[in-house]
Amino acid sequence: MNITYNGSQLQIDGKAVKMPSPIREAFTVRWGVIVLMDQFSGLKGPILDIQEVRNAPKGTNLFCYSPAGIVLWKAELPTGDNSEDYYYRVSSRSPLVVNSFSSYRCEIDPATGKIIRQDFFK
Repeated sequence: MNITYNGSQLQIDGKAVKMPSPIREAFTVRWGVIVLMDQFSGLKGPILDIQEVRNAPKGTNLFCYSPAGIVLWKAELPTGDNSEDYYYRVSSRSPLVVNSFSSYRCEIDPATGKIIRQDFFK
């Protein structure tokens, strides 16, 4: 499977898939493409305004897409799906480990998006 991405556009084997936010990182796994989106890319910054952060999209920003561009799963968040938490970095691709804004390091099952293990590191 060949992937490329630019802004919020993902190409999977030449097929375009539009993401809701710009892509921070994307990579292939055995059954699809893991995509970490940057839902804060449109904020004015360089210093984030708390109101802008509160008005940014809520929920997970880590997804797995099939080769056909269909969402297979959205990752669980350690603080719940309606929280203001988000993933900001993939620290390992295998195993899939991501860091959240609320100071959790989570190992995610790449087949389901479920948290296998979470460690608070603050």
